[in-house]
Amino acid sequence: MRTRSLTILAALILAGLASSCTKGWQLDYGKPAAQFHAHDVARNGKPFIGKMITVKGKLLHVQDRDDGNHIYLDHNIHCVFPTWHWGEDNLKPGDEIYVDGFLERCTEGDVQLNPAIKRGSKAPFMPRK
Repeated sequence: MRTRSLTILAALILAGLASSCTKGWQLDYGKPAAQFHAHDVARNGKPFIGKMITVKGKLLHVQDRDDGNHIYLDHNIHCVFPTWHWGEDNLKPGDEIYVDGFLERCTEGDVQLNPAIKRGSKAPFMPRK
């Protein structure tokens, strides 16, 4: 009985880990559902909650936390970069950057991308207005 319980517990843990990694894999390989300039996300992003989007904005500041780097862009956009890092340590306030991430919250004054990753500036960018 104890072996069966441990097997079920291990299966549940593995399933949970696999489902939490899916978004990270999609960030590396998926295409964004929409692209926005920072000033347009809160107004036009709601239909894309739960989907990956690209945001172009100015960096305000970076906070290094236990769960990764938290990057804040103009227009109250908060991007959570998980424990892997993609050059965000070299960013400076005022830099204009592109961020891919899953839109988690989208209200005026509270936009969050989680997880997020820095996108190359040479990648195609066709923003919605």
